[in-house]
Amino acid sequence: MRRFIGSLVGIGLILYGSFTLLSHFLFGHPKDEQFVRQVAATYLEDHHRDQSLEITSATMMMWGSDLYLLTIDSDSSMDTHFELHITTDGDITFNNYANVTSGMNTFDRIHDAYRQLVGPALPERVHLSDDVLIPKNGPDSPEESLDLQSLRLDQDYDIQDIGAKHGSLFISVDVPVVTVNRAAFLLRDLKRNLDAAGVPFRTMSVTLRGEEDWFYTGSVSREAIDSPELEQIIQRQHDEVISQ
Repeated sequence: MRRFIGSLVGIGLILYGSFTLLSHFLFGHPKDEQFVRQVAATYLEDHHRDQSLEITSATMMMWGSDLYLLTIDSDSSMDTHFELHITTDGDITFNNYANVTSGMNTFDRIHDAYRQLVGPALPERVHLSDDVLIPKNGPDSPEESLDLQSLRLDQDYDIQDIGAKHGSLFISVDVPVVTVNRAAFLLRDLKRNLDAAGVPFRTMSVTLRGEEDWFYTGSVSREAIDSPELEQIIQRQHDEVISQ
């Protein structure tokens, strides 16, 4: 009986040890998490002492990794949040705080709010690109792109006004037959849906995807969609893309 009980205890210890090792491999050792949190706390004290920041999570990047992802948030600024990647040796290998100061976080907030307006106004049969606003990236950026330097941290913005000035919608749809007339009809139909829902935009482009062919309208302004020459406009833009 004693041998039997001893065997059960031994098996239990082995299982416990194996489970503990597996848990540490999958989710990280608690001491490692505590250590990288301390590294992050020291970084925040040294570089962001005057800001109200807190470490909201610390997770291992992947199973068995020595790299942790830590999210940093502010309880007083909706646009102040960023990530740190910290190794169990205490090295900070990634820091995207620049997204706060560059205006990228503010852009993302505005972008998400605008996309929530656009998405429900479109029929399910069409696919709306994830990007509905374009950040300005140099002098070659489209006219409708939004300059990050013009944005202010935590400022409220009129999303309707942003959409009218900068909304850039990229839409694709599968169709049995690809023609310029079908593309023009779709542009006008989508604009009617958006107008009915009170959703502004500046430009729209549509890609028709057939079984063996495709048609890309190019970027079309809101005003040009109502033009009687729409078919000629998008045919010309499609041909320009083909010839490149």
